Amino acid sequence: MRNILITTLVLITFCITDAQEKLGKVFGETWVEIDSMHEARVGHAMVILPDGNILVTGGEANGNIASCEIYDLNTDKWRYTTSMNIARARHSLVLLKGGKVLAIGGYRERSCELFDPLTETWTITDSVPTLRLDNHTVTILKDGRILIAGGFRYSQDFTHVEYLNNCEIYNPVTESWSIVDSLITGRWGHTAILLEDGKVLIAGGSTLNALRSCEIYDPINNKWSATTSMKESRSMPASILLPNGNVFISGGDSPGTKKSCEIFDVKNKEWSYSSEMLDYRSGHKIYLISNKNQLLFFGGADFQSTYEDTWETYDQINLTPVNRGIFPIKKINEAGNSIKLNDERIALIGGEEFEMTSLPFRWPSKRCHILNLVTSVENLERIPQDYLLFQNFPNPFNPTTKIGFFITSYSKVRLEVYDITGRLIQVLINSYKQQGYHEAEFNSEKLTSGVYFYKITANNYSEVKKMILLK
Repeated sequence: MRNILITTLVLITFCITDAQEKLGKVFGETWVEIDSMHEARVGHAMVILPDGNILVTGGEANGNIASCEIYDLNTDKWRYTTSMNIARARHSLVLLKGGKVLAIGGYRERSCELFDPLTETWTITDSVPTLRLDNHTVTILKDGRILIAGGFRYSQDFTHVEYLNNCEIYNPVTESWSIVDSLITGRWGHTAILLEDGKVLIAGGSTLNALRSCEIYDPINNKWSATTSMKESRSMPASILLPNGNVFISGGDSPGTKKSCEIFDVKNKEWSYSSEMLDYRSGHKIYLISNKNQLLFFGGADFQSTYEDTWETYDQINLTPVNRGIFPIKKINEAGNSIKLNDERIALIGGEEFEMTSLPFRWPSKRCHILNLVTSVENLERIPQDYLLFQNFPNPFNPTTKIGFFITSYSKVRLEVYDITGRLIQVLINSYKQQGYHEAEFNSEKLTSGVYFYKITANNYSEVKKMILLK
């Protein structure tokens, strides 16, 4: 048994190293480290100002922070601006139609304030009626009002969690909040999307369990109504409105982190599957890179062969994955620390860095990076230039595992599994495949523990990798 375990550890190390080297050669990344903030921040909020610069507010270090900084795109430098009146973390920032910025609440905080970019001053405004802890949604309606929906908090005696159906709207003209129609179902960790007709779609989230249910809010009659449920229950998924007016939703968890994606046909009120993401994701963000007709899935990757988080691109027309890469440094919750600039670059601001030593070690970060997928010559349309066979996942496995591969042209593909003696166990694929990334599942239910091999043959390309079955 001891020898099997030693062999297993050696093979796992080999597989991880091989995967890292292969990804490093194939998937280029256009990351640039920019000026660091003056303060390390976690749980801060960000917004793009009318002049295109980045405003960062608050956060946590040793307690909540009231200070604010602006990143000037002309000088590529951070500078302090006026601090908020109230220190806050895990709050939201919204750019209002008049050009001011609304800071909403925070962890155990109902107060709100307004930032005027012209004078760089903060003034207190009306407090949000409902006290929330986190995981609600904030949506800018077409008329410029701000809708908050759902979330959670602890009961006053801290004996249980309250899943909120409370909703409020902020009116920038009157600078006041008003309570509006409640959600049909209390939920947190859901998504909210503003539809082309001005209505708001709420999808998924959690109560005690992840939800499939969806609701639509009509601001004109101030009513929530049930609509078609998703095909899968999803907590902490990500969503975006596609250019064609339909809604795209991906990932999430419970039960288990997901790769799957769905499309909501707004006209017909129907959900349908699209191609899966390359990685399992929860708590990620989706950005539209319009110049590329691609979606960018940012952060939230789970079940990786290393501790590195990933991002990936996805063709929003053909609804298929294109490319992926890793982040420049190890950070926690990259999605929450990111924002899209007006030129479609993605800024990664602060957050928590970490290292995996004998014990996990984490600390607040000042460091900032920018990802450019639009203008880089090196990484524009960056896809593998060679046929690739990826390491199976999970590995070791019992009883099923998935094997991924990439082909650069329409090809006849044969994917086979052999035992350690060279005996053919199963042919997983023996058919023509289009260019791109593909996966096959191998079920070892009737096999015994040990080392197995899988082999791909496509055109003049052939490669073999090891995998381990442990029962």
